[in-house]
Amino acid sequence: MKFFKTLINICLSLILFSSNAAAQVDPEQRYPDNVPKIEYIKRFPIAAEKIEVRVDPPFWWCGMPDPKLHLLIHDYNIKGSSVKISNAKIKILKITSLENPNYLALELDLSKIKSASTITIQLTNGKTLKTYSYQIHKRNNYSTSGIDASDLIYLVMPDRFSNGAKDNDVIPSMTQKEVNRKKMYFRHGGDLKGIETHLDYLNKIGISTIWLNPVQENDQPAESYHGYAITDHYKIDPRFGTNDDYLNLSNQLHQKKMKLIMDIIFNHCGSNHYFIKDLPDSNWIHQWDQFTRTSYNALPFIDPYATAFDKKQLIEGWFDFHMPDLNQDHPTLKEYLIQHTIWWCEFAKLDGLRIDTWFYSDQKFMQEWLRAITNYNPEIRIFAEGWVMGCGVQAYFNSKNYLGNQKQYVQSIDFQFLFAIQEALTKPFSWDGGISKLHSTLAQDYLYYKPEYNLIFLDNHDISRIFSVLGEDFKKWKQALSLLMTVRGIPGVYYGTEILMKNYSNPDGKVREDFPGGWMGDTVNYFDENQLPSDRKMAFDFFVRISNYRKWNADFFKNASFHQILPKDGVYFCYRKTKKKTLLVFINTDSKDLTYKILNQIPTLKSKKAKDIFTEEIETIENEIKIEANGLRILEVVHQ
Repeated sequence: MKFFKTLINICLSLILFSSNAAAQVDPEQRYPDNVPKIEYIKRFPIAAEKIEVRVDPPFWWCGMPDPKLHLLIHDYNIKGSSVKISNAKIKILKITSLENPNYLALELDLSKIKSASTITIQLTNGKTLKTYSYQIHKRNNYSTSGIDASDLIYLVMPDRFSNGAKDNDVIPSMTQKEVNRKKMYFRHGGDLKGIETHLDYLNKIGISTIWLNPVQENDQPAESYHGYAITDHYKIDPRFGTNDDYLNLSNQLHQKKMKLIMDIIFNHCGSNHYFIKDLPDSNWIHQWDQFTRTSYNALPFIDPYATAFDKKQLIEGWFDFHMPDLNQDHPTLKEYLIQHTIWWCEFAKLDGLRIDTWFYSDQKFMQEWLRAITNYNPEIRIFAEGWVMGCGVQAYFNSKNYLGNQKQYVQSIDFQFLFAIQEALTKPFSWDGGISKLHSTLAQDYLYYKPEYNLIFLDNHDISRIFSVLGEDFKKWKQALSLLMTVRGIPGVYYGTEILMKNYSNPDGKVREDFPGGWMGDTVNYFDENQLPSDRKMAFDFFVRISNYRKWNADFFKNASFHQILPKDGVYFCYRKTKKKTLLVFINTDSKDLTYKILNQIPTLKSKKAKDIFTEEIETIENEIKIEANGLRILEVVHQ
């Protein structure tokens, strides 16, 4: 019997060794070895004894459009404290105690503070005296021209773009310490310095605006490289850099006449956030008797037949085990989230905000947040993620019916355009299919409020890369890119599109690969166009040509009207027009060469000559225009 027990133990050890060895080489490994998966637990506001003392926001500014400042103080046993402010000009409007005695919320009136100053906040609770030094700064008074159809947005996942500072790859005080580029769900070491290093590259390829996946701290034990499990709303993740590094990146961009969009998440945060580990109130987050995911479906918002449970699951269900679902209806948390957005706008001089999972959050809160941002700066462009099916569903959140009479409006991240492009270039032409899908999708723009500001795109960090979706067909890739750059809306591209980065999103880590050349020691450097293989070089040159054409004609793309003609024989024809110029765009999805007559389609077009924007050759357009099989033509007509 002892022999068999020994044999069994040896076999079990071999199995365990084999399993661990496999994990070591498994690129899809999500959790580091010996790190247990996060399980769902119901949380209660039981005061922790060892806590992180904080005052959020960490500082503020005088002369803000809204003079009220909402502070959340986290310290041991401060509930019920009396509060005294050293500056008599600051009025205490409200003191709120929460269930957890480690929290106190203050509402202050700063309307009489006209210059920068340092104040002291004093809390007295029995014999306990706690004081906090708090700074009020002079405002930056930065201005933004906003983001419009003349811009070209470049989406970057910071951990996967470029490693510019090796000394922040591993931060000993953080939960996940390993950097391993062989594993798609581990940290790879990209950072803000790496992005800053390549601003000239981005400028060269015609980019005017960068949008970074979330850069705030994600101190989770695993799989938080993407940034969507925030554990500190007021701190840049140290593995990306510091708050000052982020501000410096913003300043560098603005010096180059470029712009910056911050990714904001209201629906959830990371389970290691200080106000999750030490929960302020029992209703601070949505909780269930057992783990319940959101439905990820916006239909209950607009469905007149939707049940109360479907609505509840959408709003209160969790995104994942390690992402507690925040209750934006909580008065203190609501103010916290509003103030943190304004804080980053003011601190980092932001030009735009991309709001993650817009419809997962309480919509009364989203309306109030929108009013607050409008009051702060109506020029900041707001893009709402709504990964939904159908123009009607997507447009609801951009409609006058939803937005009311607000001066500010939220723009759709246009998934319907993406789906239409995919079908247009992968399915055969028919009355309602193939390229007709693009036409019919854009024909429904009457549903939107200002569709010209929709953010249009071909892929992103969650979706299969367009080059793979199109079967790595270079001609179709050029067609997709040409449509992106010329139809209505604000175009956005995902990093690496210009060099034909590819892969499918199952699993999603495969579309989040490192940009070749972003790390010291990479065998190739695709930031250097001279190192690009011939196919990637052709793609790069095409991208640069069309993106810079947009840059050289910024006013035209900002102001030009958009028109489209019913597709015929697999040809999609649209044009952009101002008083001085017309841009003609032809996409042939058929497998044979076709010709097209346009003069009867645009009666007001007086000029008979046009210039090909790629070859710069002049041709007569009163005759038939030839478009090669699976080809494209973009012709510029200058009005006489």
